[in-house]
Amino acid sequence: MENIFATFADINLAERAVAALLDHGGTVDCISLISNTSNTDPVKAAQHGVTTTTGADAGHGALTGAGIGLGLGILGALASLIIPGFGIVIGGGALATAIGAAAATTAAGAISGGVAGYLRDQGVPEMAAHQYQEDLNAGRVLLSVGAPCGKLDLPSVEELLAKYGALNATRYGPPVQVQPVVAAQPSQTFQSPPVPAQPLQAFESAPVQAPPVPVPPVPAQPRAVRPVQFQAPPTQPMPVIPEQPVPVEQPVREQPAMQADEAQFEAHYRTHMDGTGVPFAEYLPAYRFGYALACKPALTWEELQPDVRGEWEMGHPDTWDQMQMCIRYGWESYKSHVA
Repeated sequence: MENIFATFADINLAERAVAALLDHGGTVDCISLISNTSNTDPVKAAQHGVTTTTGADAGHGALTGAGIGLGLGILGALASLIIPGFGIVIGGGALATAIGAAAATTAAGAISGGVAGYLRDQGVPEMAAHQYQEDLNAGRVLLSVGAPCGKLDLPSVEELLAKYGALNATRYGPPVQVQPVVAAQPSQTFQSPPVPAQPLQAFESAPVQAPPVPVPPVPAQPRAVRPVQFQAPPTQPMPVIPEQPVPVEQPVREQPAMQADEAQFEAHYRTHMDGTGVPFAEYLPAYRFGYALACKPALTWEELQPDVRGEWEMGHPDTWDQMQMCIRYGWESYKSHVA
């Protein structure tokens, strides 16, 4: 099972996302919602309000017998725990269960400062856990969903969260179980038996002297010296190397100039991304990045996506899920322009 973590700008958007998950067959035991809004009571507000999802989601819930999306106060129908000085913990997922268990024996201030630790226990990396902690402190709402969740698989959960304005929706695997280190047992030292010393006299012997060998003198032989005549080798004519034609540099074929229409990008942003609460200026680099991808060889988006994701996250780590729609739209915008 993988866990998907996302933040929402306010409790209303998070409530609509939870209602849509339940409408499509999700279950409460895999949903955790954390809100650090100690100055308000979101449960009380939810019980007196109407949880509204889209007509399609509410209709799907009616067909499956759930009908949650048009019910009164979906958060009021879920198990919740209000922690004074911290906020509210809703749902029956792993994160909500861990924080709820700690609330019985831990001060609220310690829980508020230790949410990052609970996130790390769920498999969230260190930097991402601290970012979610900062989002909670800033008044945003954190939603965690374990997938598969009921009848919903992982892509379905991600699609519903993005539909209702989820920010920084990222999936993480289960936490790695650390195996205990077994202390090494001391090894036994092998000792060889002592070797008895031999008396020195056993190795002594009488000195051996070899008789001298006579060496006869060698008479010197006269050495004849012959004059040596040197002859220069015949001169070989130098080969004529034909001149090679100088290659003419071919002009570099320029890529077609990008004619990105920022007004078109902004119109797409207002239609699809305005509800996220993130300004257009933060999405504009993603539109331009996708527009520039059109200079690559003609590929489908499915063939292009793995390499494009790696290039984007080198300069913008952990933002692919948030910016993927804008990057693809910029790429498709240029394709339609040159078609």
